[in-house]
Amino acid sequence: MASLKLVNATKEYVKGTPALKEFNLDVADGEFVVLVGPSGCGKSTALRLIAGLEAITSGDLYIGDACMNDVASHKRDIAMVFQSYALYPHMTVEENMGFSLRTTRVPKKERAERVLAVAETLGLADLLSRKPRELSGGQRQRVAMGRAIIRQPQVFLMDEPLSNLDAKLRGEMREEISELQRRLGTTTVFVTHDQIEAMTMGDRVAVLRDGVLQQVAAPEVLYDEPANLFVASFIGSPPMSILPGRVDSEERTLVIGDTPVPIPTDVLATRAGLAQAGEVLVGIRPEHATLVSAETTGAIDGVVRSMEGLGPDTFIRVDYDAGGHRPPPTPTGEDDDGTDGAGGAISPVITVRRSGASAVHAGQRCRVRIDPALCHFFDTEGRAIR
Repeated sequence: MASLKLVNATKEYVKGTPALKEFNLDVADGEFVVLVGPSGCGKSTALRLIAGLEAITSGDLYIGDACMNDVASHKRDIAMVFQSYALYPHMTVEENMGFSLRTTRVPKKERAERVLAVAETLGLADLLSRKPRELSGGQRQRVAMGRAIIRQPQVFLMDEPLSNLDAKLRGEMREEISELQRRLGTTTVFVTHDQIEAMTMGDRVAVLRDGVLQQVAAPEVLYDEPANLFVASFIGSPPMSILPGRVDSEERTLVIGDTPVPIPTDVLATRAGLAQAGEVLVGIRPEHATLVSAETTGAIDGVVRSMEGLGPDTFIRVDYDAGGHRPPPTPTGEDDDGTDGAGGAISPVITVRRSGASAVHAGQRCRVRIDPALCHFFDTEGRAIR
């Protein structure tokens, strides 16, 4: 096993247009790190640089203490699991799993023993004589995993290996892969666009946007302490509501639309930058917004736009722009896609999480209370205000 390090790694496919820009990542020996971000953010490019399938334009890659920049892919002692599984259709499960051992001239008896041991670990012992077309999606995924495991590499690389599976099977395979990685203790880099996979599988999660690393942290830190607006709005399901607002430090209020919300003194004291902020972007998690009675002061007026019942919880989307309560103009740095310059979608909608079923209905007027102590605050450039 070995550690993995990328130092200022940059990849340019077209000169002057980096697909990955000064990417720094340090993965400890035995750690499970997930790269997550929207399509085109550079996460698969980073994986291909590690694998040696693409050359680094500038920067360095280390596996253990050895620089791998000029080392051929097949000499890096890594194993990769692809989205498509890439199984040989004419070979049996046993032949697919043992193929790398055969090409490295491992004796036949040892090869059979190792294949059987890995097959038993993955619950494939009864399927060794089958061809890939005779297997389910989950079974093919296990074969692809087994083919990687059997090589006993220093590093596992996984490129969206669960994206072809249905929702139920994805959940099962998330657990299986996480448990297997803990048991093997192999350094693993897992790429996904699904933030649920990232949050439930990784020891740490690296969030990318447009080829630039935004934040690397444990899942709970990303959720509770996002470094910027993009991370805040990308991590979490349903996503955080992002509202423009204004801090009036003299009145000790947060103004959302036309509504002043009192800010507790301890909040202003512990967030030094907030008192001087003025115009801000306010992030509200669904579990931190509450529907309250019409008599409640300091609450935001709105109209129920829609509801989504999920059994134990109901998510209520409230349009607080109704009835003339229009938010201020979008802050500076607005992109053509309707987001701010840091990538967080700004919307006059607050998502409220409520336990169980809800008696409210679409079109109903309502009031929403938010607690500034639980809100996330960002400046107009999208940086977190601590």
